[in-house]
Amino acid sequence: MFKWNYRVIQFDNDHGSDFYIQEVYYDENGKPDAYCNASFMGASLGELDAIPGRVEGALSKPVINAKEFDK
Repeated sequence: MFKWNYRVIQFDNDHGSDFYIQEVYYDENGKPDAYCNASFMGASLGELDAIPGRVEGALSKPVINAKEFDK
């Protein structure tokens, strides 16, 4: 299991919801524990080339509501 990956997070607001792709970090039990803004960088062009697939993977996983991180 990755210690982090890209995931879609839903942020509820007065007008409905907004969705963001964020970096999500997991605890030792594999549960989402923290998130931050996604940063698209790499140590090589090959690492950058892998990012679109990782973002696509985020879109294929269930959306996480930001309220889950308030626990």
